[in-house]
Amino acid sequence: MGLSDKDIGELDPQKAKFLLELWIVRAHRAANAHFWQASDHKYKAMVLTLINVVAAILVLYFSNSSWIEAFINGAEEGGANSKYSIVAGVFALVVVITTIFQYMKRWDERSDNHKLAGSEFSNFQRKAERYALAKEVNMQMIHNLNRDYNNVMKNSPLVHKDIWKKTAANEHGDRIKHLERCLRNADPDYTYDPNKKD
Repeated sequence: MGLSDKDIGELDPQKAKFLLELWIVRAHRAANAHFWQASDHKYKAMVLTLINVVAAILVLYFSNSSWIEAFINGAEEGGANSKYSIVAGVFALVVVITTIFQYMKRWDERSDNHKLAGSEFSNFQRKAERYALAKEVNMQMIHNLNRDYNNVMKNSPLVHKDIWKKTAANEHGDRIKHLERCLRNADPDYTYDPNKKD
């Protein structure tokens, strides 16, 4: 059961501003993480496709060479030609494996999903920035943004932990910690200092 406006009490303008800025920074961090994840998946898809194409070309090359015909028409078993046929078989197996792997991993589709999620977080960030321009932030504005933020979160795919940690290693992580601290303390004189560590 959620809290009503009556349960929360009067809105603290300073805390409301801190909350808006916190959501803006979190959305920026999430957008970056999803865009990085999309690029990572796209790169993997391209590498796998390249391997698949090269292997398929090699299969066609070895399968249509004149020595295959000579081998079929009576070349000695175990000769050089049989080695080439084994090579062709190996590349054919590579094609099958990479095709199955592409189907299972769906990196192109996952890349598109993360790109969409990054765009949604960027849209939320811009909306929160517009709200932050207001002289006063009311509870309805907070509810609207909270609903939008929850929707974006629920519909977004998970980001790999290594990429998520990478976004925490830059200025975003420290800034989020500062804002969370100030949201709890409501320091009216707070200004963000990127060189200040908790």
